Amino acid sequence: MTNQKAQLRMVSAWSRNWTENRYLLWAFLFWIPVFIFPKQGNCQDSIVLQKTKKIQFLTGYIQQKELNLMPKVHQGFQYAVEYQADRELDHLSRFQARLGFSPLTTSWETSGFSANLQVQAGYFHLFPLLKTRDWKVWGGPFGKLSYNTSFYPNWDESHLYWANQLQTGFSSRTVYMLQGQARSLFWEFNLPVIGLLSRPNIDRDYKIDDFSFGGVLQAMHHQPQFIGLINHFQVNSRLGYNFPIGSKRQAQFGYHLDHMQVSTYYSNQFIQSSHQIFFGINL
Repeated sequence: MTNQKAQLRMVSAWSRNWTENRYLLWAFLFWIPVFIFPKQGNCQDSIVLQKTKKIQFLTGYIQQKELNLMPKVHQGFQYAVEYQADRELDHLSRFQARLGFSPLTTSWETSGFSANLQVQAGYFHLFPLLKTRDWKVWGGPFGKLSYNTSFYPNWDESHLYWANQLQTGFSSRTVYMLQGQARSLFWEFNLPVIGLLSRPNIDRDYKIDDFSFGGVLQAMHHQPQFIGLINHFQVNSRLGYNFPIGSKRQAQFGYHLDHMQVSTYYSNQFIQSSHQIFFGINL
């Protein structure tokens, strides 16, 4: 009888201990995710929003061939200025605007020159693909509106020629950190995939284009045609170095490549390729 009472007391004590231990176990299991997987809001709070604005100057060698006019290559130096605004949090968004001018000649011309004017505006929305202590890689879509207009007075003083586009495609940005965040190497690559292209007709109906503002604006959007990656080749790439100047500002310099070959069913091909160096400074 005494042994039975002792066994009952042991079972009762074990049951109470198991109940208490069970509550402790559930409490422990409940708090494990809190310590291992912190709340998303806490992670977002630790990410610092970075905003940068910069102005960049580009110059270099450019060649273009307007096959609606002549098979000769026009060449010269291009001078361009860019404004760029970046906003980086968990993704990278960028607005970029560019204005470029090029006086061009051929080996046949002894006086005067042709001219090429570029006006561009684009938006990029890139998502993080890789983030480590030394590397950052983003990738995502972009959209760009580009006006590319040329005037060849020695060969045709009556008409403007253009290759204007509204395009979208894939963009990437790779950054390799040097000395923490102070210095870095970066590589940017843009590949247009689809878009709309406007070109002048091969045969112009009138000797002189309408050079009024409304006439030029109408001509710049003449008969847009859908273009794709299969039959139109374009690429844009930039390799540069970012470094501090002073205690608060950053500067960049590097190499920029831009190449395109485009045409429509009603026009001949337009080819343009430029190799430039650039220098920029954060505002």
